[in-house]
Amino acid sequence: DAAIFAVDAAGVLADNTITAVTSVDGLRLMGQDGAGAGNGRTAITLAGGTPKLTRNKIYGPNVNGGSFTSGRSIGLAIFSPSNDTKGVIVKGNDIKGGASNEASIGILMDSTTFPSPGPTYAQILGNTISAGSAKSSSGIRAWTSGAGTLVDGNDISAGTASTGSAFGI
Repeated sequence: DAAIFAVDAAGVLADNTITAVTSVDGLRLMGQDGAGAGNGRTAITLAGGTPKLTRNKIYGPNVNGGSFTSGRSIGLAIFSPSNDTKGVIVKGNDIKGGASNEASIGILMDSTTFPSPGPTYAQILGNTISAGSAKSSSGIRAWTSGAGTLVDGNDISAGTASTGSAFGI
């Protein structure tokens, strides 16, 4: 299979110049294992970008060390503000968070700053989403999702939480 291996903590990065005209389809995207960093380690980071992500295998890295924020393993991070209220289209993917001593998250909708500069938007449709083992584990964490965000027809599960919460959404 065709694969992209992350070379840093952010993984594949789509900034706010990336729109739905850009499509990532049928690839395996692997986060880079390592120590906690910044806002966590991810396979894909959308920093305002809203591409189409379809039929991919997106695997968050294994993370050791770090704080609650920097020690997160994330399959897909969607950071606010999204550049389009239709949001990123996430359809038919297999998305997994890796193991971490802090948090494992399949899909994260969040902000890199507080307060958030605006909402994140997404259409999350027909995916298999799961998290790995960590203190806390969740399939989807939607801290900054905007009105109109749609989560439909997915198979969502948490991983194993050692001392915190484990939830699908």
